[in-house]
Amino acid sequence: MLLETIALVIQLDGSQTCAGALSAAPGYQACAQGTNGLALSDTQAGADLLLAQAEAAEVTFKRGFSESIPPYLVFYFDADPPLAELDRAGFSTVLAWPSPKHVASLLTTALRQQALARAGGSGTLPDAAEAALTAQTAAVLSSIESKQEGVVAHELGHVWYSAVFWRDSGVAPDGYGSPAPDWLDESAAVLTEGASFADDRRRLFVETWNTLEPAGRFAPESIGDLDYFLTRQHPSQRQAVPPVESGSGSAATVSVVVRGGGDGKEAYYNQVRVFADYLIDRTGDAAVFAEITRALAAGSTFGAWLGSQVRYPTLRRTIPELQADWSDWIARGAA
Repeated sequence: MLLETIALVIQLDGSQTCAGALSAAPGYQACAQGTNGLALSDTQAGADLLLAQAEAAEVTFKRGFSESIPPYLVFYFDADPPLAELDRAGFSTVLAWPSPKHVASLLTTALRQQALARAGGSGTLPDAAEAALTAQTAAVLSSIESKQEGVVAHELGHVWYSAVFWRDSGVAPDGYGSPAPDWLDESAAVLTEGASFADDRRRLFVETWNTLEPAGRFAPESIGDLDYFLTRQHPSQRQAVPPVESGSGSAATVSVVVRGGGDGKEAYYNQVRVFADYLIDRTGDAAVFAEITRALAAGSTFGAWLGSQVRYPTLRRTIPELQADWSDWIARGAA
C-alpha cells in the first residue's frame, strides 16, 4: 500500500531561516537547516532525519534533471498544517506531509471501511474477518514505515519539478501536478526515489509482465502499450476524491492505494520507472528528462521533440518506432 496526497506547496524565500519557520509554525519545536532546505519536527532528531532524507532526494533529483534545487521547507503534520502563517512569513516551496501517526490513522480507517464494504456494509466483522483485518493492517503499517523515506523523496520530486520547470512557464496545470504530461510529471517523482524503491519497481514490473500472455502485453491500454502510456491521465485522475479541508483554506487530497489493486496506480508507477530506464539506456543520458521538459515548456510535444531532436541519435524518431524498440527492449530482458 502507498499513501498519496496532493502536496501543500508554497515557495521558500532564500532569506528565510529556522527562526522564521519556527516563529510562523509555533507548534513545531525543532528545525534543521541545510544548503537548500529546512525541516521542521517535534524533536531535533526528527528534524535532522527529515532533512537528511530530503538532502538525499536532492542528489537523485539532480541526477535526472541537472538543475539546482529551489529553496524549500518540509515537515510532517497531524492536523491542519500552518500554511497561511508560513505564507505570510514569506515561505513558498513547502512539502507538508501527513505524519507517520496520521498516515497510520488514515490507513487503519480506510482498511476497516473496505473490509466492512466487502462484508456487506454492516457495522461489525465476523471474527475471522476481524483477525484478517488486524493482520493486514499491521503488515501495511510496517510496510509504510519502512518506505517513509522514499515517499518523502517521491513527493519532493513532484514539488521541485513543478517549481524548477513550470512555475514561470505560463502554461496552465493539466489537473495533476505540473502542466507536463502525467508520465513525465510522475517520472520526476519516481526518479527522485532511492535505489531500493527503484529496484522494487523494476521487480514488480517484471512480475506483472510475466503474468500476461505474450499477445496481451501490447494490447490497447495494456502495460506495453506505449502510445496509451504517453497520453493517458494518471490513474488517480479517474477517481473523484473529496478533499480534506485545512483551516487555512488549502486542501489536501488523500487516497489509499493498494499494491496490485484494481485501480492500477502501483502498476503505473512501476511502468513509469521502467520507461525512464529505457530512455536513459537509449540516450545514455540520465538527464534526458530535463531536455524533454524544456522542449515541452517551450510549446512542443513529446512526439514533436522526438522527431526534431538531434542530441540523441540512437533514440527512435516517432512514437510507432519508439513502441517497436520499447517492445524489443523489454523482450530482451532489459527491464
